[in-house]
Amino acid sequence: MKPIAKKSITIASLVVLDQVIKAIIRHNYFDKNFWILDEIFAFRPKVNTNQSYLGNYVNIFSYPWFAILINVFVIVIVYYIYQYYCFCAKQEKILPKAIYVLLLSGAFCSLIDKIFFGGSLDYILLFDWFIFDLKDCYISGAEVLFAFVAIKNYRVIQKVRIRDITHFCYRRWRKNDIN
Repeated sequence: MKPIAKKSITIASLVVLDQVIKAIIRHNYFDKNFWILDEIFAFRPKVNTNQSYLGNYVNIFSYPWFAILINVFVIVIVYYIYQYYCFCAKQEKILPKAIYVLLLSGAFCSLIDKIFFGGSLDYILLFDWFIFDLKDCYISGAEVLFAFVAIKNYRVIQKVRIRDITHFCYRRWRKNDIN
């Protein structure tokens, strides 16, 4: 099986898992609340209609059209930056691959939530501070892995120029546009 097919199947599986869990909660457990671990984790379903974490604090991020536009932009940018990584790297490494899969899975889950449900169904409460869902775990996992990879490869990353990435992405986009 081609590597792109494996990544696509993994992304699709993670998105389906997130959406199935939310469908089960939405239809069977939406009115249930209980502590999972002594006042650390709780099951507390809530629909976040502010569209994103930033939507809780910055008004423009709570507009659905703007949040969807940002979401699509993130998906495109992640795709092309990963293409640039694959072009530059001699061999795909597991951590960048995991970052790519987790970020795209989280972004697609978020896009589905925004388009079809008007917001995200969050259901895990942490310390009475904030509520999150599996999609947020995907994104947070990608962020942690990215920080690790960035620190580990700081010298290599320092040499990368935004202009090179932009030119690569433009050329790749034009090539796909022509074909």
